[in-house]
Amino acid sequence: MMQPLAQVPADVGPLVPLSWTAPAAVLIFGVLLLYWRRLRPRDVPRSRRRIRRANTIVHFTLTLALVYALSVADGDRDLARFAVAWIGVLLLLILTISLAILDSVNTMRLHRRVQSRLRREAMEEMGEALQSHRGPTRDAPR
Repeated sequence: MMQPLAQVPADVGPLVPLSWTAPAAVLIFGVLLLYWRRLRPRDVPRSRRRIRRANTIVHFTLTLALVYALSVADGDRDLARFAVAWIGVLLLLILTISLAILDSVNTMRLHRRVQSRLRREAMEEMGEALQSHRGPTRDAPR
């Protein structure tokens, strides 16, 4: 049988034990560090690397904020700190989504640039092929 709500103890502590969130955070940090190193090669465009590294820094911060909000902040003891922690998590999520949108727009910009360069090169090659197919130009008889 269920207890009436009035008899449920008010102080239940943090939402998730730190023994669960800390190892998960260490694993996430490891993955983020590997991703950071993967962005080092020169074949990654500079604008893309900057946006993705900024997003990685946000993910580091978001991981710490989530560990704090889930396992340290206690809504029963300090509601204001608990609310600020979760507002921080939500703001970091919004920032992550904004950076992802910015990365998408940047990718489209880079794609258009490559597309126009390829189109220009193709037109030049077609012009050269037509010129070599027609042979040297001769003066028209008078």
